[in-house]
Amino acid sequence: MKKLILITGIILFSLTSNAQENINFDPFRDRDFVNKFMQAAAIIFVIYLIANFFLSLIKLFLEYKLKNKMMDKGAPENIIRQILQPQKKDSRITAIKWAIIAGGIGLGFTLIAIFPPFGIHSVMMMCFCISLSFLCYYYFVKKTEAQAA
Repeated sequence: MKKLILITGIILFSLTSNAQENINFDPFRDRDFVNKFMQAAAIIFVIYLIANFFLSLIKLFLEYKLKNKMMDKGAPENIIRQILQPQKKDSRITAIKWAIIAGGIGLGFTLIAIFPPFGIHSVMMMCFCISLSFLCYYYFVKKTEAQAA
């Protein structure tokens, strides 16, 4: 929740810092604004990838140290495996999740292309389509959990 609030605050701050007196300012038609926004998004994405890489390395290193310490203490090998065993994710569910979300994004872009004057209503259509895709995913997961039980 804190990340969502932080990201929303950064986006709103960047929009307000680019405020101008022009009442007809449209951030989607201003090429300089779009370029700066894309550069900022790319930088944030690269920082995320680098941080995720370092966190994965640290996690692997700490698990290795923990495994060695447990072996030195004489813990049974099957217990060590159970503790350090990675949690299994259902790849089918993950693939379906991303397919549903990508379909929602595609639907949003299609609606934006059909209704051409780009503006705030384009963002609203995209947000609605993405939230609709998450809702579909929620009902899919709820249905599969009910069938599994």
